[in-house]
Amino acid sequence: MSKLSAYKSYFENIVSTMPAISNFVFGYMERPIEGTHNELRYPLFHLHPPTFRLVDNDSNYFAVKACGTFVIWCLGDTDDWQSQDDAWDLSMELSLQIVKQMQHDCDDGLIDDFDQNQCNLDMVKPAWVDRSRGWEVYFEFQLPANDELC
Repeated sequence: MSKLSAYKSYFENIVSTMPAISNFVFGYMERPIEGTHNELRYPLFHLHPPTFRLVDNDSNYFAVKACGTFVIWCLGDTDDWQSQDDAWDLSMELSLQIVKQMQHDCDDGLIDDFDQNQCNLDMVKPAWVDRSRGWEVYFEFQLPANDELC
């Protein structure tokens, strides 16, 4: 399995255990934008393609560091500020659940070198014609790559 496939599958597995998330989209911004309103269900987990860096710790351990972002897009009524705030709150709550799972997975050895204290969350302005909103989560973790790089 390629590192990109492993990266994508890792998040698909997390999201599949979260019934509150209705849709998973991987790719650049045009992928969810191209989806018709009938196809997109919210909350929507949008995983952006990562930047990969090769890591060698000089101890015969090679890895690929994934530097990535995701957004959980939620809908709020455009005419109701409280509804908009509730959508941001839901996005934050679901994002933090995923970050918590990533930390557990690191502690259990499924991913390496993840530290939830290094994650950044930025509020994303309403997007697309449906005015969805959310939090963009920035993170890093490593995928072992001894088989590919040794």
